[in-house]
Amino acid sequence: MRWILGNDPTYDVKTLAVLAGIADAVGRAMDRAMGDAFPALTVAALALGIGAVSGFVLLYLIAAVVRWVGTWLGGRMTHEEARAALAWAYPPLIATLVVALLQYAIFGDEVFRSFAPSIDARPMVAIPLAAATVLLALWSFGLFVVNVSEAQGFTLKRALASVALAFLLGAIPLVVAVMLAVFLI
Repeated sequence: MRWILGNDPTYDVKTLAVLAGIADAVGRAMDRAMGDAFPALTVAALALGIGAVSGFVLLYLIAAVVRWVGTWLGGRMTHEEARAALAWAYPPLIATLVVALLQYAIFGDEVFRSFAPSIDARPMVAIPLAAATVLLALWSFGLFVVNVSEAQGFTLKRALASVALAFLLGAIPLVVAVMLAVFLI
């Protein structure tokens, strides 16, 4: 991270964001059983398209909130450095695509469906793959905290507080929107 910040904080940032968005979209498609409504090829195409766009958009939104909150705590990172801190935490998250491909190779279209007898019949295969996905996501979050620490000039505790506060502030508008939607419907 130090080399990226010191030499070129824009290095591969957009590519990493797009790939992470695709990885997230594939994971969500699997979690939400989108294969119940669409063929696997359609699910993959939607994940590629929507994931690429959302990864790019979220790069800017999340980095802006984290930078903004960090300035309250005395941080010094620029917008470019905030995007770099986020994007360079994405490689483990991107690696979940490899896990998803393994799941697809082993279980086929069932990875996108709610009824998955092959997955249910092989928990000794499915559970380690699911655990690998969780561990990769946790690793990505840890990298993000470390990267924010480096970019902001914070201790790890302060960086963790900054990231947690940023996510809480980012969640408030979502909670309000959901509450309004529930009460208005």
